[in-house]
Amino acid sequence: MTDMQDDVRRMLAEGIGRLLEREYRFDQREAMRRAVAAGQGLEASVMWPHLEELGIFALAADEDGAQAPATLGHLSVVAEAMGRSLAIEPVVPALLGARLAALCGIGGVLADGQRSVAAPSLLYGSDSGFLAQAEDGGWRLSGHEDLWLGGNDAQIVLVQAADARGTLRLFAVAVDHPGVTVSPFQLFDGRGAADVALDGVVVRDAALVAEGDVLAAAIERIALEAGLLHACDAIGAMRAANTLTLEQLQTRQQFGRPIGAFQALQHRMVEMSLVFELADALVEQAVAASCHGANPAAWRLACGALVRTALSARQVAEETVQMHGGMGLTEEYPAAHCFARLTSFELLYPAEEWTERFSRLAPLEAAA
Repeated sequence: MTDMQDDVRRMLAEGIGRLLEREYRFDQREAMRRAVAAGQGLEASVMWPHLEELGIFALAADEDGAQAPATLGHLSVVAEAMGRSLAIEPVVPALLGARLAALCGIGGVLADGQRSVAAPSLLYGSDSGFLAQAEDGGWRLSGHEDLWLGGNDAQIVLVQAADARGTLRLFAVAVDHPGVTVSPFQLFDGRGAADVALDGVVVRDAALVAEGDVLAAAIERIALEAGLLHACDAIGAMRAANTLTLEQLQTRQQFGRPIGAFQALQHRMVEMSLVFELADALVEQAVAASCHGANPAAWRLACGALVRTALSARQVAEETVQMHGGMGLTEEYPAAHCFARLTSFELLYPAEEWTERFSRLAPLEAAA
């Protein structure tokens, strides 16, 4: 990245940091978590309107900026800030939905500020759970997919559906369309999600928003960027966990001195910091490589970064709880929520799966 791009990222990070410090303290975050549990949507969020004012979502949906190298770097700053604050709001899912629309050249679908969420199969590179059957002047869509992060607050779902020949097409469907069933629930880390089913949903041709080479390129890129943005979220959560744990070691007294004075705990804290820094560096490198597209070299770096981040997330989560003792498991203290956030990332992006993907990629010499 250029020096100018780094300056913009730094200013963006500072601006979002000030916003979160002012509008998203832990008690405000907990209020949003309870609101999601009660079935309330983003109308309960004090942070979301400010993010819209900053133009974060407009940046992701900008068709002209979809191929700009700097865009992914800017979005990565936002994702890390959300992880650091353990944000309940579906910021990363909304960014990815808008980003997919922009990559397909349909950013105008979201021009009125509607929130879109992409199907999990698009984000995780798995097989589609939806089928499409052509009809006069439109299509009939059927199928379901589970665990749409942010699906509880979505207004449009972006689904890839295969026809009888296996050809994939991308459809934008409103959640209030007849035949669409959104079943919301709350993850154990507090964020909202949903299962989405389409039962013979009949849509006009206008709902078909991408196909062919354009869709194939967008799918390849959004899967890569989704992994990296979620990894940035995990990096932010690890940063928060390490800060909390260091404060705990410096302030908790035992035998008349801070527990951080004990060498065994010092060594564990250093190791927590090292595994975090390693994951942070690898994710940063992968984001920089992916700014120009989903090429083989970028995928290799991304797979390695996701493996390391998943392993680091588990270690940091476990050490955070252990070095906090019993209070590390209470809902009233942020450490337990750091543990939940990091565990969620590891479940969504397991190290074993990404190690296998890495092994299937071309050798480094061929990818370079």
